[in-house]
Amino acid sequence: MVTSIPENSRQFPRNEKIVLNKQFLDKLYGYLQVISYRDENTDARRYLTKKQINYSALARETKISRPSIKKYIDYMLDHEKGLGIMTYDETKEIYYLEIFPSAEAILIEKDLLSYLSLVFSKHTITIYSYLFMRWYAVIKNGGSSFEFMLDRLKDISGYSINSNSNDEPLKMILATMKAVGLINYTVRKEKIGNMEKHYYTILNVANKLSEIECLNEDALKEKVRAMAS
Repeated sequence: MVTSIPENSRQFPRNEKIVLNKQFLDKLYGYLQVISYRDENTDARRYLTKKQINYSALARETKISRPSIKKYIDYMLDHEKGLGIMTYDETKEIYYLEIFPSAEAILIEKDLLSYLSLVFSKHTITIYSYLFMRWYAVIKNGGSSFEFMLDRLKDISGYSINSNSNDEPLKMILATMKAVGLINYTVRKEKIGNMEKHYYTILNVANKLSEIECLNEDALKEKVRAMAS
């Protein structure tokens, strides 16, 4: 049960202009937030040193290709045609992460964000953010669950709701989050004509690493396979 925002949390954007943009990679941005420092002497922005923005080192740590690391960081730094959510100070040789308005961001515990960034697939953090904020709003108003369909996840992940080609990857993201106890849900199937619709009911969303089972990638895949069999 969610009781409070964990200490040492990091901002993650909820603004759809950012998270739906194909120039944004949630895994990479999440990891940069994790390894960033807080500048106590200025406006509390988080920053990274020039040494930390080493494409080869980041590629090894995140298992994202080096060209992709460079591409997505360039997008973050581009304030004209890109995302403009990162700024480089040539004098200080520091990369600043922009601060989002509170209404346009979620705060995720640092250790949990690190786990999501390094172990889970792309779109997981974006989907987790959506599910957590919905869950938080529900319990804050005395509720205990909420229902959604995959089309909503397609929408927030930038996929077409008119195609079923991304159903399985999204189902896998939900299954992996459930496998470690990050979320708990039930599925209700309903036949509509020749189509079978799946309705997911969220029963719980964790917001601390200590509340879940931390499995490595191989163990996580094995548990998901066991759950499906």
